[in-house]
Amino acid sequence: MEKAEAGYGLSLDSICNASYFFALEWTPDTLKGNRSRDVLRLIISKLYGAGQGNLFHAKMRATHQSLADKLLLCREWTSKMIGRLREARWLETFALRLPDGKQDVTLFRPGKMLKRLLLMLFRSRQRPHGSSRVIDPSQIIPKHQEFAKKPLLSPEERQKKMLSRLEKIKASENQPPTAQQMANIPLLEKWLERGESGETQD
Repeated sequence: MEKAEAGYGLSLDSICNASYFFALEWTPDTLKGNRSRDVLRLIISKLYGAGQGNLFHAKMRATHQSLADKLLLCREWTSKMIGRLREARWLETFALRLPDGKQDVTLFRPGKMLKRLLLMLFRSRQRPHGSSRVIDPSQIIPKHQEFAKKPLLSPEERQKKMLSRLEKIKASENQPPTAQQMANIPLLEKWLERGESGETQD
């Protein structure tokens, strides 16, 4: 429940400012330069708008060229910065390979580090009114175990996983309604019985 609410009630300015600071604090080896954090801030802004304020579960699609144009950078350099943010787990990206060999528009969503930041900001807002402003970091910063690193899937593995999910959804759509569903929709049950018996209604 806490994770579902973590994206709500946080202002975009608060998230962007915090991400600019903690990106260097938590991942200094990967995000040393300001440009990577500028790219992160732009993508956070777009995710915030796409998720209507719920950044934790937000998704958005954008080309690297469109992001580069916003930042007045070349596409190659922007792609390199996005790769660094993905490597540092601030963002997750996914792009299907099209039949002609080109990649589809990239799908962006928050990575583990960005979700960690959102939880930290959300918990800091939950401090009881009148309590001391000196906070034990363990109260607001998620434990490392919550964001233990997991092996990244290759683009081919992620594509297979997505296709498998789509096949399951299609298979479930073709299944006949269960007895419980039929009981909840008595008119549907009568309609199906009429169809099986060959009865028609004038």
